[in-house]
Amino acid sequence: MLILLPLVGVAIAFPFSGGSSDDTINYRSTETLYLNEYWYEYESISAGDSIQFSVQSSPGPISFAIADHPFKEFPLVDETFQTTFTSQLSYNDFEYYQIFLNPGSQISYQYTSDFPVDFIILDGNNFNNWYYFEGYSAYTELLASTGNTGVLNIPDGYQDYYVVVYNPIEGQVANVQVQLDIYATDIPDLSSAYYYAIGVDSISQNSITVPSSGSWYFFVYADPLYNPYESVDITFDVTYDTSAHPVSVQDQWASARPTLIWILIIAGGFLIITTIARKKQKANKDKMKQPQGASTASKTSTVSTSSSSATSASTTSMKTTSANMNATSSQTLASTLKKKYKCTRCGAEMEADAVFCPNCGKKREGRSLGVPLKTTPGNRTYCNFCGAKLPKDGKFCESCGTPIVR
Repeated sequence: MLILLPLVGVAIAFPFSGGSSDDTINYRSTETLYLNEYWYEYESISAGDSIQFSVQSSPGPISFAIADHPFKEFPLVDETFQTTFTSQLSYNDFEYYQIFLNPGSQISYQYTSDFPVDFIILDGNNFNNWYYFEGYSAYTELLASTGNTGVLNIPDGYQDYYVVVYNPIEGQVANVQVQLDIYATDIPDLSSAYYYAIGVDSISQNSITVPSSGSWYFFVYADPLYNPYESVDITFDVTYDTSAHPVSVQDQWASARPTLIWILIIAGGFLIITTIARKKQKANKDKMKQPQGASTASKTSTVSTSSSSATSASTTSMKTTSANMNATSSQTLASTLKKKYKCTRCGAEMEADAVFCPNCGKKREGRSLGVPLKTTPGNRTYCNFCGAKLPKDGKFCESCGTPIVR
């Protein structure tokens, strides 16, 4: 109950206290985004409130948007764009272009080289296999070629694709130029946002005034159509300014109160169930602790004389059985203690609790970790090394294996 009392005060009393809230909410952080990932935050603000923001990214560009809905509600569109890269490849060097594509997308390629090179298009898993000289499967593989053109219709989707050029010939430096025309399907259309900037490295300090009340989101998106890197580091500073329409603490907590009350109900129910279970457990323990004689006495006081005699006879029988069991257990223990073992090396008899053979000194189980440096004179009763009692005619201590000099 002591745990629930503070929550009750928060859920019911505090929303009606005379507090006030700050007029700004700030989000400032540096994060790492991988290809096709996005970072977002949101706040509930009123029409006429403002959002100030600035964003930087490195080493590649990002897309930034502010909207009054979650990311998944952006419409999906098909886009076409072109990219070109050139590279000077020494022996065993390679260059690649990475892009995330959905089903139905298409890559049209054209490349030229002054020396033969390998041109390969594969997915992420097979790219790793190729890089580590393991077995791989490629969608397109043109070996030792100075140029070619073609089209790859993406058979699978929702994954990364790598366009690779590689110089496999020792002693040559290949100058390669690659042009890719990419048709990408189901791309989130950030241009539908209230504010957006596509494929930029930075956004200087800027601000907008929101036209409607509700939840307003900002998104920093590692857009795979514009960012060729596997990851980018982003730094953002976004402030929601509600000074035009400040929201009181009472309103904030009053809106959260129904949720808190449900939490209290669930916590209270759990506490009641736990209390009942503990009481039952305690009652069962008390029954187990009750003496058997008292229980027998209470039963015999409510039955007839003949029933009492039967109970007495039954008790006598139980005592006899218990005595027999104790006798049997004692016999079993005695037979175990009298049991003899034979040494696996010399065949001499060993006591049940002997660790070493008294005749040859071999350890009964496992192996000895060293040779004792002490010896015990034959006229001693106890071992000089471990203090155990010595066998009458033995040559070694049964406990530690120390030699006995007679």
